[in-house]
Amino acid sequence: MKQTENILLTECPWCGSVDIKQGKTIIDFFLTKEKFALGSCDKCGLVFTNPRPKSDNLSRYYESDKYYSHTSNQAGIIPFIYRRIKEINLKTKFKQVTIGLTGGKVLDIGCGTGDFLAVCQRAGFEVSGIEPNPMAAEFAAAKIHRRIFDPSQSNELLDSEFDLITMWHVLEHVSDLKVQILELYRLTKSGGKVVIALPNYLSFDAMHYDENWAAWDVPRHLYHFSKQVIDGMMKENGFESGKCYPMKWDAFYVSMLSEQNRGSALGIVRAFAIGLISNIRARRKKNYSSMVYTYFKK
Repeated sequence: MKQTENILLTECPWCGSVDIKQGKTIIDFFLTKEKFALGSCDKCGLVFTNPRPKSDNLSRYYESDKYYSHTSNQAGIIPFIYRRIKEINLKTKFKQVTIGLTGGKVLDIGCGTGDFLAVCQRAGFEVSGIEPNPMAAEFAAAKIHRRIFDPSQSNELLDSEFDLITMWHVLEHVSDLKVQILELYRLTKSGGKVVIALPNYLSFDAMHYDENWAAWDVPRHLYHFSKQVIDGMMKENGFESGKCYPMKWDAFYVSMLSEQNRGSALGIVRAFAIGLISNIRARRKKNYSSMVYTYFKK
């Protein structure tokens, strides 16, 4: 692919501070092999991809049959493992996020092909989904027999409509963090729950693989979070923080992708070892490879 024109941000996309430091350079291993740098804000702590592609160019970085979040029939060991992990994660995620809920309305933002919504629907919840990828949205609509909204149509959803809103590895992709978090507040019922799953760049596997860590996933991941940063954002916008959950399988899956990035001949063996070490070390400070954060609307 030809290198596209990128935008260099001179202010933090969250707090507007000009105290930005440019950090390490990351390669888009997944698709284009283009290089992107990471910026960090000294004021609020947000790490973000900088420079980043223009908004109208972002879609080209998703144009691949290997984009697993929207694909379920790829051949090969990593897609196979991805599917098995996804099956396990679906059951775990549903059990965790529906604690205290016996029914109600669920919205999954970035719902992909609708797997999580289907689990919720079978359990008796009324479900809705938002998904920008037309093919994935079509699969999801067929699966749950309901309309799937494009992000541009979210204004059709009612204020304070949902008991539970989920974003499974989605917030790091959105163009405008402020708009998205304000929309979360608008759509959530008073006392309702918002669940956000994110990669954690303070995890052991992130530090071990450094610039080869697959969960940087530039430029598709525009933002990179720690617990302190996402907690601060949500609290500024009327949410109280709740329980956090680890996504322990992610340490193994991300480590496998990271070994691929390094061109390792013994990737699966090493990935298993690093994933295991990452989960063990995370027990003390709770810095797992990926975390699920829960918030409640005041």
